[in-house]
Amino acid sequence: LGWCSASSASLASSASARRRDAGSLRWALLASWAGYLLAFHLLANIDLDRALFTTVVSRFWQQPNMLVFVYVGPGLHQLVRVLKAPEVVEPVAAISLLALQVALNYPSLDRSNSDVISTFARDVLTPLPKDSLLLVLGEENLYPLVYMQSCEHLRPDVRIVSKEMSSIDWYVQHQSAHLPGVVFPGKRLASRARRASPGSFLMSEFLTRNLAE
Repeated sequence: LGWCSASSASLASSASARRRDAGSLRWALLASWAGYLLAFHLLANIDLDRALFTTVVSRFWQQPNMLVFVYVGPGLHQLVRVLKAPEVVEPVAAISLLALQVALNYPSLDRSNSDVISTFARDVLTPLPKDSLLLVLGEENLYPLVYMQSCEHLRPDVRIVSKEMSSIDWYVQHQSAHLPGVVFPGKRLASRARRASPGSFLMSEFLTRNLAE
């Protein structure tokens, strides 16, 4: 139903252009919408040809979509006026569109009976030796493990470290205080962008220090 929302928003935007009191708001919303999309996708630096990365980025489309939805209601109102339809058509159409969205999308989005995440976390954490140090790459792998450990109290002895987030100063500082026995030989893990930055350490140094422990 994206085309329907876009058409309704466009109609409302065109109608507001003829009103002096709404013109400034119209251009402000359009500028915010375009600015967010352009700035976000230019700075995200993510390969959208990969389905997984496209899914990750799509989570952030909710913000610009909210600006479109601001105009959907007025656009529907304007359409009813243009068609000279009875007033009752407007609320009926709005409720029908919402119900249709739920009917079309809920079955594919319902995860209430899925145990994929918990099964994955249990399969990873359960067989590990006591007091293991687990290095994790990727948020799709990290968060299920952290959730099961923190909320379900599964294997609290396992020390989980995110390789990606270890390149951030505050993460290393936080983990140093909350992971007993784990040694971070610097302020951050060296990355391609910050390889020569003062206070950084290499993964080989991290492994050497912690294997020695």
